[in-house]
Amino acid sequence: MASFLTHFGLSRHPFDKDLLDADLWLPPSKGDLVEEAVEALRSRESLLLFGECGVGKTCTLRLVRHRLAATASASPTATTPSWAAATSTARSVAP
Repeated sequence: MASFLTHFGLSRHPFDKDLLDADLWLPPSKGDLVEEAVEALRSRESLLLFGECGVGKTCTLRLVRHRLAATASASPTATTPSWAAATSTARSVAP
């Protein structure tokens, strides 16, 4: 395993579920979606994200959460929705 990580210059396994939100890769096809979701939530609009298994719904929401937290820490007037802070907890108790 160590040779795989060394060969590709990685510090951790790339497919671990415990990757930090900041370490997730944002494909170009999801960039606009993430920005639109962030703007909608900042405007206190509702958001529904659905799709087939494996298309990236969870990763997209994690990236939205990361963007919301990053902009909230950079702006004293920005607020992070309560769901963004509770996502990890909700995921661990969902059936």
